[in-house]
Amino acid sequence: MQQSMTQYVKVVSEAIDLELDDAQIERVAAHLERTKLMSKDLMALDFSPELELVEIFVPSPYLVDLPLR
Repeated sequence: MQQSMTQYVKVVSEAIDLELDDAQIERVAAHLERTKLMSKDLMALDFSPELELVEIFVPSPYLVDLPLR
């Protein structure tokens, strides 16, 4: 795994005040590295918008009241 991804996870976890030990940082970095590789492969495919399986965002045609948490 690249040292830069591990360093990235350390910096971000500190910035958002998330306490991670070294093993957790390594696991998160490994998952991000795999995600990065998958996304590079997907971005290389030539998909036009009409070939997308689902729409990313479609506003509701009516107002929706969501409960506050």
